[in-house]
Amino acid sequence: MYGICGWGGGLAEYIAVDVKYIHVLPKGVSFAWHAIKRSGFTQGKNVLILGAGPVLRSFDTSNVIIVSEPTSLRREQAIKHGATFSFNPLETDIPKAVLEATGGIGADIAFDAAGIQASLDAALQSVRPRGTVLNIAIWEKPARSASYDRVHPELLEAIGSGKIPGLEDLITSKISIDDVVEKGFHALLNNKDAQGLS
Repeated sequence: MYGICGWGGGLAEYIAVDVKYIHVLPKGVSFAWHAIKRSGFTQGKNVLILGAGPVLRSFDTSNVIIVSEPTSLRREQAIKHGATFSFNPLETDIPKAVLEATGGIGADIAFDAAGIQASLDAALQSVRPRGTVLNIAIWEKPARSASYDRVHPELLEAIGSGKIPGLEDLITSKISIDDVVEKGFHALLNNKDAQGLS
């Protein structure tokens, strides 16, 4: 599939593409293979799929596969094609259900195939520490997310060695721990224009 945006796209009636990018898909093969390969999936990993679809058919069904899908027909199809659990996200707390299904560990990998903020939020809340969230959806609106990858030691070393210049200009005041509520948090909340990094 060449895509659905830019350079004509996969929805154009005709499109010119270099022959090296054209591949005939065997019957039953879906685009999901690439997503699974990128995710680092291996046998034995717990998987959450938000938005049921062809990605499910590409897994070894001996793994725990959890599907979050609001449509009842797709939930039924998910179970039929190897999902271990299939939940309606409009009725079920997905992160809680994932924890219960994985013995309190969380999913190793979450695939967001729904492309809405609620599904991304559920994916981020459902993966185990150091788990993987892979977006395979087309979004109508920009997504909001935050992640942390244990970079504090590296960052602190860079600051301490002077690799990041000009940090002094960002510090507007220094306060004692006794004053942190009034002169720290309250000042940041109530007088943002006067604050840099405190």
